[in-house]
Amino acid sequence: MIDVSFFVSCWWQMERTLPKWFSNAWIFMRMLQFLENLATIVSC
Repeated sequence: MIDVSFFVSCWWQMERTLPKWFSNAWIFMRMLQFLENLATIVSC
């Protein structure tokens, strides 16, 4: 199960410390990584 609170707290820190475009790119990369992990779990 994904730890939502950890993800949100990370996103909140990124939002406060980094420019908007960078945090959006970081979130996009994290979502891609999550989808890849989900795909490998489902395929097994």
